[in-house]
Amino acid sequence: MLNICYYLRDTVKDMPKSEKKPKSTRMANGVVRVIEAPAQALQLGVEGGQKVAKTLPMTGHKPLKKAKDYWYLLGPGLTTGASDDDPSGIATYSQTGAQYGFGLLWLAAFTFPLMAVIQEICARIGLVTGRGLAGNIRVHFGRKVLVFSTLLLFAANTFNIGADIGAMASAAQLLYPHLNFSIIVIGFSVLILVLQIFTPYVKYARYLKWLALTLFAYILSALLAHPDWHTVLRYSAIPHIKFDKTQIILICAILGTTITPYLFFWQTSQEIEEEIAVGQTTLKSRMGSEKEPIRKMRIDV
Repeated sequence: MLNICYYLRDTVKDMPKSEKKPKSTRMANGVVRVIEAPAQALQLGVEGGQKVAKTLPMTGHKPLKKAKDYWYLLGPGLTTGASDDDPSGIATYSQTGAQYGFGLLWLAAFTFPLMAVIQEICARIGLVTGRGLAGNIRVHFGRKVLVFSTLLLFAANTFNIGADIGAMASAAQLLYPHLNFSIIVIGFSVLILVLQIFTPYVKYARYLKWLALTLFAYILSALLAHPDWHTVLRYSAIPHIKFDKTQIILICAILGTTITPYLFFWQTSQEIEEEIAVGQTTLKSRMGSEKEPIRKMRIDV
């Protein structure tokens, strides 16, 4: 937020005083600057992180060079997987832990390969066909199936987005209890829409990639909690099921929030966007794939 304020302040300050523009033009320019401010703030954060990385010792050594090369290989798979850990998912996992402790931890080993395989299937569809998932459904199954699938996706995404933004608003209220819930929801919604509509894909994908690093906070928080690792390993390897109503509902919720419908469409579409970004703008140029892009995709996923 401070970066946004500084950006707006400096933009206004650097405007030539002698330059006389119509009021409507000045207002339009002001609106554009406000719209671009969140993206500019994210860009400042990314550039700051890159500068810090360059000043680290042993930057030219092989381990760090390999880590850097690996980082540049990551893209759609990383952001899609990170987006799957959304606020509604966090709320589901937190509720599960609060009610059953480590009792359902074994589901992590069960759901991770499912999610990875589904991501790879969707990525392969995009790389080989050159179309998104919706385009492939239209070509191979017809318009009726496409409309039906789109309606189901729209309904699922609407509920999912509502749960996500509501969870974000509730988290914000933990820090600022005096803020109105409805105003926070509207604010988050406008911010997300502005970033998606007015930020080019290449920049937006870059921001999401860097923001995915925040997931390391889970590892840090797990270490700081000092759990009994023997218990953690035991519940991770041995399933514990009581077959009561609450536990079955939570298992369904975990499966549903981990393998969500938008994951399928997003992964396929991002593979297409990556190809368009490097100049493969026609369907013919995107169709088919060689071993090297498939290998990079598998590393990413």
